[in-house]
Formats: sequence, structure tokens, C-alpha cells
Amino acid sequence: MKEHAVKQDLMNYYVTKTQITMLKLNELSSINYMPYTNNLGISMIKLIKYLFISYLLSSGFVVNAQTTEEIQPLAEQGNALKQAQFASLYILGKNGIEVDKRKAAKWMKKAAAQGLVEAQASLAAMYDIGYGVSADRGLSTQWYEKAAAQGHGTSLAVLGKNPAASGSVQFSYKSMRLNASKSIPREYAKRFLKKK
Repeated sequence: MKEHAVKQDLMNYYVTKTQITMLKLNELSSINYMPYTNNLGISMIKLIKYLFISYLLSSGFVVNAQTTEEIQPLAEQGNALKQAQFASLYILGKNGIEVDKRKAAKWMKKAAAQGLVEAQASLAAMYDIGYGVSADRGLSTQWYEKAAAQGHGTSLAVLGKNPAASGSVQFSYKSMRLNASKSIPREYAKRFLKKK
């Protein structure tokens, strides 16, 4: 029930934002910026309105199309992507689920164990900073290496194996790794939730 209310609030938000934007666009279309090409100007405003509404409909509502009730059973059945998405709900506190670092790490570990490369990198970052698990640099490195073996660019960079980073430039992999580990869980969680 709570999830339905959240979706309704989100839909009301987008409808309100669309109405405000439409009013602004209507104001713009009534101003004659180019007196000799008024029809062209109005046509452009109409095209912009159409593109804006299409964008809102295609992106704003699709991101939240999957509910917890749709994700959880598939995660429990062993679907690696759904496990990563379920972990992401715990990381971000979405769809009526409260933030729970331990549960997020538990589900991310299941997805990573099945070879989902972004889950491996995310779990590595969790071990690096102790997000829902005990901080363990050795385990973190192992998970980064598994992701790097699949060609994951961020993992290669974190491990200092990125050929683009080698050379005469002084670079602190330790600080880069720490910064990456702090941002990876939340950023990858957002990516997982956009996937179908």
C-alpha cells in the first residue's frame, strides 16, 4: 500500500512539473522573438513541448516500473540482476524499503558470486569501506580482481592495471581507490535499478 502511495506521489510530482513547464513554454510561444518567422517559432515551441512530454513519459515513470514485489521473488529464485537490484533497494532506501547496509551487502554478494561484473565491483567497494560488511582490503582486492578479469574499467583503474593510467604521471591509486569505493555502491545501485 505504501509503495502505491509513493508511486502516486511521484506521478503527481511529474504531472505538476509538466504543467509548470507547459505554462512556461506557452508564455514563450506568445512572445514574438522573430517577427518574420512567427509560425516557425511556434512550431519549434510545439516540437519542444512534444519532446519534453515524451521524455518525461519515457524516463520518469519507467525507472520506477519495477516494484519490490516484482524484484524480490526473482532475486530469491537466483536471478543475479534481480539480486543486485534488491540490494540496490536496500542501499538507496527505495520502494518502501529502508536503508539496510547488511541486507544490501548480503544480496550484492549473491549477485557477485554469480559473476555479475558490476555487482563484483560494488561488493569490492563495500568490503573496501566496510559498507554492510567488515572492512577487508584483501577480500575487496579479490572482488576487484574478479571484475577486472572481465574487463571492468573501474576495477582495472582501482587496481592500478589500467594501461591509460600508466606512464610518467604521478597518480595516487590509494586515494583514487578510496574515493571510488565511497561512491560505487550508490552509483551502481542507481544503474542496477534502471536495468530491466
